[in-house]
Amino acid sequence: MNSDTDLTDAIYRQVGEEIAQKVYHPGTLAKAIAEAAGNRSLVESLYVRFRFDELVRSHQRAAQEHKQKAEAEDRQQGIYTCPACGHRGKLLIKEHGSEPIGFLLTLCFIIPGVIYSQKGFWSEGVCANCRCTLVPRLNDTPS
Repeated sequence: MNSDTDLTDAIYRQVGEEIAQKVYHPGTLAKAIAEAAGNRSLVESLYVRFRFDELVRSHQRAAQEHKQKAEAEDRQQGIYTCPACGHRGKLLIKEHGSEPIGFLLTLCFIIPGVIYSQKGFWSEGVCANCRCTLVPRLNDTPS
């Protein structure tokens, strides 16, 4: 069975139980009364619609917070999800620059050598599957 359908059913069940027990949420009930413009038979129907929307938004916020927390925990462990191919795992580190070239430039051409030594050595995190750059410039200083 579809999880969206299950969620929808569970939310409607919760709203139905609130109505059966006459445990209304004041803000939602007030909104329903205002929208019904004095039509008492419409209040309950509007309450169901408004309360359903409220619970769906609440569930979506909770799901988003859970996803962000899980992604933060993954990043602390060095695990990323590639936006290009969907692969989930540790990054490969792709090194850029060369210490021998930096040394040679410094010997022959002091200023370009110093600049290369400062900006020439860096690395980036790439996807292990498709080699897409996920985390550019992991370090900006010589290693």
